[in-house]
Amino acid sequence: MKPTPRLDVLVLATHPDDAESTCGGTIAKLVARGAKVGVLDASRGEMGTRGTVADRDRESRAASRVLRLAWRVNLGLPDGRVRPTSEARERIASWIRRTRPTLFIAPWHRDLHPDHAAVGVMARQAYFLSGVRRLDPRTEPHRPDRVLYYPSHDLFRPHFVVALTDRLFEWKLRALRCYASQLKPSSGSDHGRHFIHGLDLEERITLRARFFGASVRVRYGEPFRVEGMLSDSDPLSIPKRRAGASSRTASLAS
Repeated sequence: MKPTPRLDVLVLATHPDDAESTCGGTIAKLVARGAKVGVLDASRGEMGTRGTVADRDRESRAASRVLRLAWRVNLGLPDGRVRPTSEARERIASWIRRTRPTLFIAPWHRDLHPDHAAVGVMARQAYFLSGVRRLDPRTEPHRPDRVLYYPSHDLFRPHFVVALTDRLFEWKLRALRCYASQLKPSSGSDHGRHFIHGLDLEERITLRARFFGASVRVRYGEPFRVEGMLSDSDPLSIPKRRAGASSRTASLAS
């Protein structure tokens, strides 16, 4: 078994393709800055209308290569039946402790899809539990410096929008296109009815990115909320590590 790497950023996603579709451009921006980014998927998407588990596993590996992820693991929670249990939230907290990210990115806890809502609730709880010393004697406590939340089906008024260049947005789309089984509504017996907003996935994501980008006067953008207050520093800043320690005063160059 490969050792678990220490990450700068850990992204929690509910299903394969959620990280790419919701915050793939932000992941690309962080990777371009030199950050080590990992994704923790909650389920394997076995209840999905399109594609098999094998398809989605293969697509997830391909998308991870495109995004240059340092690490990706799937918790294997039951798709369509994810519940905010103590066992599941402690597993998330354990991965936070093992990967030790500075920045934790997770789904917002209010969403039409019950799995997304449940994972969002557990993200908030796991963030707290990850710093409790006696939670797990096998791992050292670690609580990320900052937690950012992204929307899934239900949009929100964001606290800030990450601006994406054309290059970064195309990078996001290249990763998203790895999920060929999930993209188009035009073929098959369902005729796209599983898309609740009536658009194919890439079109919906592009329209959303253009909308939030226009709100901050750029071409593309991805929205986020935080709990608490933000300082005037870059919310994506990651302290540089020197000889195994982090410097809180330095951030990665754009």
